[in-house]
Amino acid sequence: IWVSGTVVSRNDSKVAAEISGRLISLSDVGALVERGDVIARIDDKQLKIQQREEQASVLNRKANLRFLEAEVTRKKQLVKQKLSPATELDKTISERDIAKGDLMAAQARLDKTAQDLAYTQLKAPFSGIVAQRIANLGEFVNNGSAIIRLVETANREATIFAPIVAYQFLKQAKKLVVESPLGSGEALIKAFVPVANARSHLMEVRLDMSTFDWPIGLNIKAKVANGPSELSLAVPRDSLVLR
Repeated sequence: IWVSGTVVSRNDSKVAAEISGRLISLSDVGALVERGDVIARIDDKQLKIQQREEQASVLNRKANLRFLEAEVTRKKQLVKQKLSPATELDKTISERDIAKGDLMAAQARLDKTAQDLAYTQLKAPFSGIVAQRIANLGEFVNNGSAIIRLVETANREATIFAPIVAYQFLKQAKKLVVESPLGSGEALIKAFVPVANARSHLMEVRLDMSTFDWPIGLNIKAKVANGPSELSLAVPRDSLVLR
């Protein structure tokens, strides 16, 4: 029997922002991009100011920690010489440990800002074509908002839905005959999901379309066995002698 299907991409993603901000750059629809290419940019001016402030905060805390570490060393000598009470040393050690924690927290804030700055450049997770601009230049986007629909064109597949009763025959098959308005051929079976909907009783089958130059979204049909093969003798109707 013939069953219908569609050519699909293995990766068809709505790439989302990982930080909130105003869009200042966006790839055009139809642009071919490689993995890692910047496909959108978010305004980073405020983050760069914040980064400079946090860099200064880290420097201040490093200086304070160096001073307190020197004080601990000095007061240890004074306590050893019995020129200073041990409580003064304990207090300075406590202040030094607090300063260490403050420095770690300041460094963590600086690292987070650096990561947020990296997020202002939205990069393609795979090579493909920009199929849709979901957001527009100048818009304010929130963290998690979809910005661009990116479709991988290199790894094409076809998804078809076959009757669940064809399961035992599909297990034995390696290829299926496929047809479309652009031609016909044989496609390798990549995978099938032997789970059918309770109402439709259809299961999904994935075909490898890498050898076909067929666009994504093209409707196709595939020939699927739904019973054992049988040999039969066929002759043209005109060859029959009717008595």
